[in-house]
Amino acid sequence: ERLICNEEVTGSNPVGSKTENFMLTNDPIKEFDKLVREAQESARKYSGPIKRRYPFLLTLLLTFGFLSIAVGFHLWAETIPLFHERPAVLILIGMFVLFLTGTLYKVLKKDRE
Repeated sequence: ERLICNEEVTGSNPVGSKTENFMLTNDPIKEFDKLVREAQESARKYSGPIKRRYPFLLTLLLTFGFLSIAVGFHLWAETIPLFHERPAVLILIGMFVLFLTGTLYKVLKKDRE
């Protein structure tokens, strides 16, 4: 038996269908998504009570984290001459990244359904 383009070529091997099913269902993106969902579910039992007790503190921490990343990126982008002299290039790159992630989201959402 050998694999050609993710399709099983078998003679009379009854195990061939299991290998073929494994090859078709072992999508790394789906496996990663499953792993993240399991991690979120296991963390939810610990984070739920904390969210209910300290919502304001968590909001402040979330805001601080987001702003730290934004300011850090801004300072880093200013050190690159192309982005400092032509901020439109950075805006276009950002729009392109948003377009790509939106397209990827649509494709992955379609695969789930």
